[in-house]
Amino acid sequence: MKLITTLSFLLFTLSVYGQQVSGIITDSEGEPLIGVSVMVKETSEGTASDYDGSYSVKAQFGQTLVYSYVGYEAQEIPVDNRTQIDVQLKSDAELLDEVVVIGYGVKKQRDVIGSVSKVGAEDLTQTQNASFVAGLQGRASGVQVTQSSGVPGAPSSIKIRGVNSLSIGTDPLWIIDGIPIYSGSGLESTNGATRQDPMSLINPNDIESIEILKDAAATAIYGSRGSNGVIIITTKSGKKGKGTINVNYTGGITDLSRTPEDIGFANTTQWFDLVETARRNSNGGVDAPFDPNTTLNLFQDDPIARLTRDEAMAVNTNWFDQILRTGSFHDVGLSASQGFEKGSFFVSANYRNDQSVLRNNELERYTARANVEFRPIESFSIETRINLSYTQNDRVKGQAGGATGNNGGGNSAGFGNANRTALPWYPIFNSSHPSGYWNPMSGANLTAAIDRDLLIDEVQNYRGIASIALNYDLPWIKGLQLRSEGSIDYLNTQGLNWITATLREDGSFAADENNRRQSLNY
Repeated sequence: MKLITTLSFLLFTLSVYGQQVSGIITDSEGEPLIGVSVMVKETSEGTASDYDGSYSVKAQFGQTLVYSYVGYEAQEIPVDNRTQIDVQLKSDAELLDEVVVIGYGVKKQRDVIGSVSKVGAEDLTQTQNASFVAGLQGRASGVQVTQSSGVPGAPSSIKIRGVNSLSIGTDPLWIIDGIPIYSGSGLESTNGATRQDPMSLINPNDIESIEILKDAAATAIYGSRGSNGVIIITTKSGKKGKGTINVNYTGGITDLSRTPEDIGFANTTQWFDLVETARRNSNGGVDAPFDPNTTLNLFQDDPIARLTRDEAMAVNTNWFDQILRTGSFHDVGLSASQGFEKGSFFVSANYRNDQSVLRNNELERYTARANVEFRPIESFSIETRINLSYTQNDRVKGQAGGATGNNGGGNSAGFGNANRTALPWYPIFNSSHPSGYWNPMSGANLTAAIDRDLLIDEVQNYRGIASIALNYDLPWIKGLQLRSEGSIDYLNTQGLNWITATLREDGSFAADENNRRQSLNY
C-alpha cells in the first residue's frame, strides 16, 4: 500500500509540474523538417526536431511552445494538457530577405547557398547567464549546446550538426568582429573545481547578432579550422541619426530546478534502518547492528573522529543545507552610441556579479568596449574595435579528489559529494578539534571544505580583444575595396589554490599559484 501511495503521489506531481510533449513538424506539403527549434517560451528549455521531424520536450501546463525555423513563419502553441502536438510550418518569403554575415561580407539570406542560422541580440538576453553561450541552446537548428555545470561561467560544449571527428577537437571556430579568438574547453582548473568558459569574459549586451555557418561553406572560407562549423559574432556599432544612451539593470535569484527534497535523501534513522535491513538479509535474518567505526576506519589517525552507534544516531545533518543557498545575480550596464556624417561610435561598460547556489562560489565580471569608425575622406575609412574584460572567480570544490600534494579534505565539497560521500550521521562541529570542525581532513565534512579561512581557490582572467582596419575604395572599380587589418586576442589567466594544514592528512599547508597566457596575433 505504501508503494502504491508513493507511485500515485509521483504521478500526481508529474501531472502538475511537468509533462513530456512530443510531436512531428512538417512543412506545408507534409514533408518532415529537420532541426526545427522548439523552445518553451520565456525559459531556456528547448530541443530540435530530428531526421523525421519528431521532437520531445518537457513543458508544464499553461506554458507555450515556440517553433522556429529559417525561412518559415514562427508559431506559438499553448501546451494546455496535451502530450502530443503536431505542427505544420508555413514558409515566409520576408525572412529570406534578412541580411546575414557569412565570413567574407554580408548577403541576403535568400542568396546564401550554404546553411546559416542567425541568433539576434534579443534572443540572447532572454536568458540570464554569465556566459552568453548557454543562451544559444535551442536557438538555432542543428546546433547542440550542453552545459557542463550550473556553476556561474561554467563552459558549454557546442556541437554543430553532431560530432564531426573522433580523433581531433570538435569545437567550432569563433569569430568576433572578424577576429578568430581563443575559445578552448575552459580556463584554469584545479583539483575538483569547475573550469570557466573563455566566452564568459564577453558582455552579451554588446552583441548585435550571431551567425552560425554549418556546412562546407565554412571550410571554404576558413579552411580546416572551420570543419566543425563557424560561429560569427558581430558587436554593436553606432547608427546614423539621433544618438542613444542606455542604462540597464537586471537582477534576480537562482535556485535548483530539482531540489534534494525532490530526489528524497535518507535521514539518519532511515539510513541506519536501510543498512541494518540489508545486513540482516545478508546474514540469513540474524540481526547485525551497524558499527559506525567500520566506516570511520579510514580516519583512525584522528581518534576524535570515532563515534559510538548512539552518538552517530543522535546526529542528523542535512549537508545540502550546509553547502547550498538561494543564488542571485546583478547586472549593471551603460552604453552610448552615435552616428554622424564621417563616422560612428559605440561605447559600453558593464558589471556583473553572480552568487552561485553553492555557498562561497562567486563570479564577478567587468567589461568595457569601444567600437569606432571614422571616414576622413570619402574613399578612406578607419575602423577600430576594442574589448577589455576582467573576471574574478571564487570557487569551491565540486567533486571528490586529493588535495594539492596529498589526499585530504581540501578537495571535497559541492553538490556531488553531498550526493554520494557525506552521510547524514556525520557531525559538523567538534569542540575538541583545534579547528572546531569534526574530522576536517577526511573529506567527509563539506562545511569545513568550503570555509574560506581553510581553503582558497580563485582564478583571475584578463582579456583584451582589439582590431584596427583600413579601408580604401578603389576608384577605378566600383564596389571593390582594399582592406588591411590587424588584430590581437590577449588572454591572461592567474590561478591560486591554497589549502590549510587543517584539511590535509600530513598536517602541512599547500599552495599552487600559476599564470597561463594565451595570445593570438594576426
